[in-house]
Amino acid sequence: MIALLVMLRRFLHVIRDAWKSDEAFRTLLAVVVSLLLSGTVFFTIVYIFVGLGVIGGFINVLAKHTFARRMRGAGASEDKEGAPSS
Repeated sequence: MIALLVMLRRFLHVIRDAWKSDEAFRTLLAVVVSLLLSGTVFFTIVYIFVGLGVIGGFINVLAKHTFARRMRGAGASEDKEGAPSS
């Protein structure tokens, strides 16, 4: 665990030094960060739409099933009402 912390400290130190001294590094880092963020936002939006689509599909199937069940129930009650009593 200590080795990981030492390596992380070195990495952050190198990033900080490169940020201070190299204009090209700042530009490249800005491009990489913007690409990562845009990709993250893009996939988040895709996941939201897919999730809403799945939920909408579930509601659609549930509504069709409920409607068909009510129609079968209404048809059965009409048959009972129209049947002659004995």
